[in-house]
Amino acid sequence: MIDTSKYIFEHKHGEVDYSRNKIALFEFDSTICIYERVVTESYIFQSQNCVKKLRDLHRDGYFVAIISNKKNVRTENEKKIFRKKITNICKEIDIPMIFIGSLIHSRFHKPTNGMYLYLLSQLTSTKDVVSGLLLLNHSEFQLKGMKLGEIGIIGNSKITSSIDLTNRPEMEIDVPTISRKFDDAFYVGDCVGRLTDYSDFDLKFAKNCGLRFFTPEQYFDNAEMIQYEISEKPIQLHVGNMDLSILKGVRAVFCYGPLYSGMQYFVKRFVDGDAVVFYNLNKVDRIREITKSNEYVCLVFEYDKSVIKQLKNTLHLSEEIHNFKISRYNSNILKEFKNKHNVPFVYDDSLFSEFKKEICKQLL
Repeated sequence: MIDTSKYIFEHKHGEVDYSRNKIALFEFDSTICIYERVVTESYIFQSQNCVKKLRDLHRDGYFVAIISNKKNVRTENEKKIFRKKITNICKEIDIPMIFIGSLIHSRFHKPTNGMYLYLLSQLTSTKDVVSGLLLLNHSEFQLKGMKLGEIGIIGNSKITSSIDLTNRPEMEIDVPTISRKFDDAFYVGDCVGRLTDYSDFDLKFAKNCGLRFFTPEQYFDNAEMIQYEISEKPIQLHVGNMDLSILKGVRAVFCYGPLYSGMQYFVKRFVDGDAVVFYNLNKVDRIREITKSNEYVCLVFEYDKSVIKQLKNTLHLSEEIHNFKISRYNSNILKEFKNKHNVPFVYDDSLFSEFKKEICKQLL
């Protein structure tokens, strides 16, 4: 059996009816309750209309659930405190409902639709549709020593293969198509990419799940129904004007940039294996000794913060664990090089696993 407890925090309140064919899903922080950075038992509802609205949904035949990233609930004591908090909140709302929280960066973390798939694996009308889908990620799959075709168990669902590790068309599941089979399905969350928002993860989560979307102000307080759109950023799919011939025949490659800037991936993709590669080398004497021969190239990976954040999220959600330690990037060291080449940001997934490609697709 594959244990999901390290990924998922789940709490069920009351006699939940999994056969309902209308679903109403909510973010927790800044949507149901006011956000608190520290885990405590206290809570304040975000809107004075929250309780009544949720009760009305249950009365109208909706399956009600809260789906939220809860990476700040780490220790067993924090889980114990948070469970008491959720228990008290559910008691006050006083309807059958469930809470699903993602505890770590993984396939279950929003904006990817892993928690939604986990929910679908429990609902009567959809559990058979997703029963062949491995909800866990690449590293967990390998950790268990499983191969495609072997059977594992998640909940009561048999796993026969992984959508993230196979290209077989019959195993591909279009999640938005599944959502359209419900009589109604929507998600309410606060992060839509506004200047005051932490991210646009809630809006992207709704899109990745194929759900109608509302902000808390729109749903609970009848605010103006603005149609929010995900801001599509242009993605460069080739190396642009960079002359890759500068990499040929060099004995040393100096790479400079912040963590998560993709330096290692670029080297693996484009640099000759015979070259010695240095990442954020800050020792001036060593740099001067190596650069005497002029058989080197200096590459600079400086990108907008949004790009670095994107790359960081991709790495974290695909759970690629690297013991790659580099010195902090110091741009002042670049003055030691006569010639420097800025590497344009390139979206290149040619070396990605199918799992990582899916993560990128849902993040973008």
